[in-house]
Amino acid sequence: MSVVIGIDYGLRRTGIAIGNHITQTARPLKTLIADKRLRLLDLLEPIIAEWQPDTIVLGLPSHPDGAEHEMTRAARNLARALEKRFNTPVMLIDERYSSVDSGGDDAKAAAVILQRFLQQTS
Repeated sequence: MSVVIGIDYGLRRTGIAIGNHITQTARPLKTLIADKRLRLLDLLEPIIAEWQPDTIVLGLPSHPDGAEHEMTRAARNLARALEKRFNTPVMLIDERYSSVDSGGDDAKAAAVILQRFLQQTS
């Protein structure tokens, strides 16, 4: 399987993208609305079941200078929860400027993050 899911995690809105190692392409899939991590995991379950990714790529937020902040820790915690719940490796990718590059659309930001990952692993 060569499917990869990208996630742009937010406290209320989380963008989801789907990509493929073979074609090296990513596209926006949808934006999920969830204000709790457990609810987000529940919403991700049918997506993970349908697409059966071999990897989940999660955007890792940081300050422009690379320094960590509260959302960096939240993303690391989500990565551990995703790996545990879905038994799928999670790769953390720098998400700086993905929202700017996507025009503020969460699903497009997830696709930007996922495309960066695919380019790095090609």
